[in-house]
Amino acid sequence: AGTGPARHEPALLVRDWRPVPAPPAAPAGHRQVCVVLLGRETTLPVTAALPGAEETDWIVVRERSTLPSLVSGEYELDLDDGGAGRALGERLRAAHPRLDAVVDLVDLAGPPTPGREFGRLGLLQALVPAIGGRPLRLLHLAHSAAGSPWPAAARMAALVRSLGAEYADVSAGTVECDTPVTDGEALVRLVRSELALGTADGAGEPEIRLTGGRRLAPRLVRLPYDGEQTLRVDPSRTYLITGGTGGLGLASARRLAERGARRLALLGLRPLPPRSAWSRDTSDERVAALLELEDLGVRVALHSGELTDSAALRSFLGRVRGDLGPIAGVLHCAGSVERGTPAFVRKELGSMSDTWRPKGEGLFTLLDELREDEPDWIVHFSSLSATLPELAVGLADYAAANAVLDAVAQRATGRTRHVSVGWGSWTGAGMGAVRSPRYAESGFTPHTVEQGLDLLEAALASGRSHVVAAAVDPAVWPVGDPVGRPVAVPGPVPEHDQEESRMSEDDPTDASDTGGTALATVAAAVAELLARALLIPVERIGHRTNFGQLGVDSILVAGIVADLEERVGEPLSPSLVLEYPTVALLAEHLTTEHPAGTARWAGGAAVTGGRRADARTTGTGPAATGAGGPEAGRGLVAVIGAAGRYPGAPDLDRYWELLREGRGGITEVPASRWDHRRLWSPRPAPGRSISKWGGFLDGIEEFDPEYFGIGTADAAHVDPLIRMSLETVEQTLRDAGYRREDVAGGRIGFFMGSGTSTYGSRVPVPHRNTVTGLNQNFIAAHAAHVYDLRGPHLTVDSACSSALSALYLAMGALAAGDCDAALVGAADLLLDEAPFLKLSASGALSPDGACHVFDAAANGIVLGEGVGAVLLKPLARALADGDRIHAVIETCKLNNDGRTMGLTTPSPQAQERLVADSLAAAGVTADTVTYVEAHGTGTMIGDPMELQALTRAFRRTTDAVGHCAVGSVKSNIGHLLMAAGMAGLHKVILSLVHRTVPPTLHCDRPNPRFSFATSPFRPALAAEPWAPACGVRRAGLSAFGFGGTNAHALVRELLPEEREAYRPTRTPLPPAEYRRARHWL
Repeated sequence: AGTGPARHEPALLVRDWRPVPAPPAAPAGHRQVCVVLLGRETTLPVTAALPGAEETDWIVVRERSTLPSLVSGEYELDLDDGGAGRALGERLRAAHPRLDAVVDLVDLAGPPTPGREFGRLGLLQALVPAIGGRPLRLLHLAHSAAGSPWPAAARMAALVRSLGAEYADVSAGTVECDTPVTDGEALVRLVRSELALGTADGAGEPEIRLTGGRRLAPRLVRLPYDGEQTLRVDPSRTYLITGGTGGLGLASARRLAERGARRLALLGLRPLPPRSAWSRDTSDERVAALLELEDLGVRVALHSGELTDSAALRSFLGRVRGDLGPIAGVLHCAGSVERGTPAFVRKELGSMSDTWRPKGEGLFTLLDELREDEPDWIVHFSSLSATLPELAVGLADYAAANAVLDAVAQRATGRTRHVSVGWGSWTGAGMGAVRSPRYAESGFTPHTVEQGLDLLEAALASGRSHVVAAAVDPAVWPVGDPVGRPVAVPGPVPEHDQEESRMSEDDPTDASDTGGTALATVAAAVAELLARALLIPVERIGHRTNFGQLGVDSILVAGIVADLEERVGEPLSPSLVLEYPTVALLAEHLTTEHPAGTARWAGGAAVTGGRRADARTTGTGPAATGAGGPEAGRGLVAVIGAAGRYPGAPDLDRYWELLREGRGGITEVPASRWDHRRLWSPRPAPGRSISKWGGFLDGIEEFDPEYFGIGTADAAHVDPLIRMSLETVEQTLRDAGYRREDVAGGRIGFFMGSGTSTYGSRVPVPHRNTVTGLNQNFIAAHAAHVYDLRGPHLTVDSACSSALSALYLAMGALAAGDCDAALVGAADLLLDEAPFLKLSASGALSPDGACHVFDAAANGIVLGEGVGAVLLKPLARALADGDRIHAVIETCKLNNDGRTMGLTTPSPQAQERLVADSLAAAGVTADTVTYVEAHGTGTMIGDPMELQALTRAFRRTTDAVGHCAVGSVKSNIGHLLMAAGMAGLHKVILSLVHRTVPPTLHCDRPNPRFSFATSPFRPALAAEPWAPACGVRRAGLSAFGFGGTNAHALVRELLPEEREAYRPTRTPLPPAEYRRARHWL
């Protein structure tokens, strides 16, 4: 087993119930108003006992039944109807502005399987937000038997405890008791007693067990663990893994195979490609892992679908038993978590149901179908969040889902041994590494996959039905601690008094500590972000006012985390604003835990209207980059569709073949373009081209106008740039799986990097519609018209950086909400000799037709042409919509050279700043970037200048040598001018998809003006597997405009935690079938 980070060790912990004293009761100070929820079983005995407890105003909400009204003013509720529950909660809030407590007695005699929750969830969503900041007590009671409540009760109890951690004005407690459900008077006495305790300072333990006259509370105790336990498996029997095609499932499958298992049944939700389509160079991690299992001699049976589909599950298990044999063990890894809305009161009930399904109804369906097998063991992959409520902030539904697993394991009887493992955070698998400060403060850190698998084997060998497995700080969790740690929620962070506070509410800028300026700036910006989210004046947000006191909608402040990440330049916990629930506390946390990002923010920016105004800075070092954090509004964007035509490659599949095989698409100039025999000269001469080579597209004269609603008579008067753009948009949408009717009327933008070709000069006499076929604007306008796209459409010209400039604008429009998706395209054509003659006169063309990128023989550029496009969506939206995701664009930034020695002279300082700013904007360091697709034009001065600027930018955050491959597609297909950036972007995307860095051509001797030996870079000279760094494959992409507009983008693959949530439902459509004919002048 590997070792964890410094000071942390893999460990097993168990819950041990210890006697605890009851906290002293405190007088309420006023007559209590309490909502009591009753199920069918408790309605009669409890309502009969309420008249004897007249010191409390009881509001009875009972499960809908045929019983007549039992008490005045009672309410009935269908416990399965979430909408009805929320509506009732809103009625209660309006009718009872002073509400002190909600007591839930529904689960005292509930069924063994979950149900009857959604009405209560809706009710709590309406009642939990405090009214005027008044504290609210939540109390849940369940009957304790067999050492644990029923799974249904456990689920609801865990959710209630989580709410006590999530909301500062809510104190929550759950009680397991042995009081008979028919003894209404005893139950009412118990409730009154617990409510009285809950009004004392520090509401006491969140989880209590009352049994045999004793009051018990759980404590976590660390078990001895040496990491040497080895699981014994039977190679003749079958082991089943749910979630088996996810990261954890596949890692567990490999460990079973290493221990000797040779028969595995893997169940997953996402369908796999057909077996006939599997290959060794696949980009699908699941297929690669399954092929590795087969290489180990494992027979694998696969099933895709919901666990709740009992018929399909029964059929699959029948085939497994017939083909592989009886099932000996089960790893239940299946799970789901909704990341978009952390706050409980904002969660959709349907989303919570989705989170609960695999660990609830799905589990019970699986157990029912496995009854005849009687496996030796079943391991339930639970979560630490179900054990420690403070780690369930923003994950109340997920914690509740996992509590079911714990209860099932603890109540299990019979031959099969059940073990529920409350996992801590995994890095590199599972739901992704937890970055919450509270996780670290509780003595935990993410553990590696290998450490987790070692703990899995130890958990099975422990003999326990429930353990917690995590990497722990031994100072916090010592072995053999006789007392153990409370399983308790830290009390709400107190409002600091005037002496303790670093900021006064009246004067937020009055800070005397050395970080006061940064603190004040950050606090002011946080307040402004809150005001914008809440649609209230910033003056109403006191810096020490608890967010919960700002009203029911104040939980929307969770959405500011993305804005904060962009400004700080580092990833933050999704639940951050729930853990630090005042402006002062949040600002103090940010400046303390993220000093570099907030220092850049405070020192180089003023926040105005939610937008960051960069200060222009000079000098070197990270603090002088002028990028004090990510640019406002530039979020993660998914590439969900792509298409292109390049020299020697009519589509992207053949483009990848050309790149991977190290081939070029350079040919002599076709006669249909211009007569190189007449204009070419091997030596510089006026009016002659020194080059007769370039990268050209075939068939640009042919077009199917009717497919795009263009009249045949007008087709020849449509610029081929427009024609090719339309065809590429069509194929890009098809690659994403969208038909024309799917996008019609949609808020989809189109940002096109292109200009106007010389084709218009061929028109002898204009037609009525000629004007719409030749103007640069109509490249984008035609697409808007044909597809009925309603987002922003514009054509961008910044010369060689046009494609990435268009990308920059598209990402800004997506972030600003101007469109829901965006097409980004680029196109350029070489229709005649004009560009060859101009660039020959300036000495910029290569005389031998080869682009010698980074080579001592670099002698100029080779011209090319092409067209390409991508379809973009915000990453979160793409994941939610089930789109295909080829890659993720983290940031795209622009700057300009400013005044240099000449209008076209590049500025290495500007290039350096651009790359450094891009890394800062994405919140990443250079050592995580392992490929750079450089501008790399093959010039003796320009190439080393670019490499030196890259090196200086990288050296700000890494000292590594040769860790990053660098290349340029211009060595394959030439410099595509306005389309150059798109060719580079497609190369990066394809390299990520295929996890291979293709070779750069014509680089035999490194350029003597740059030392690769001491730089972070190495030229990519042969196709090589692309290994991740720090758990991710990430690339930089540069394009520098002839005139000073520089662009740089960072592109990566999905992170492991994103891949866990990646369930694509769209599939690409077949290419369009055109009836092309020649339409040319």
